Amino acid sequence: MRREIEIDENTDRVLTELASEHNGDLSHALADIVQAHQAFEAFAERSEAGYGNALHILRDKAETDFREGRTMTWEDVKTSNGW
Repeated sequence: MRREIEIDENTDRVLTELASEHNGDLSHALADIVQAHQAFEAFAERSEAGYGNALHILRDKAETDFREGRTMTWEDVKTSNGW
């Protein structure tokens, strides 16, 4: 299959670097990127399925802490630690 796409210069540079790891074959580099993306999505789905309840509990606690003013900005953390 053949597909034509338009990309920016930075993307072209990155793809060229990736292709160099595949003996200059951009098709193989792109196939690896797509497969890595699919693997990442599958991992994320498995993780959410396995830890979804714990993640929801952590999210709810963080939202409650934020609403009740028990949080600090990163700038406040740095200031309080003399950074």
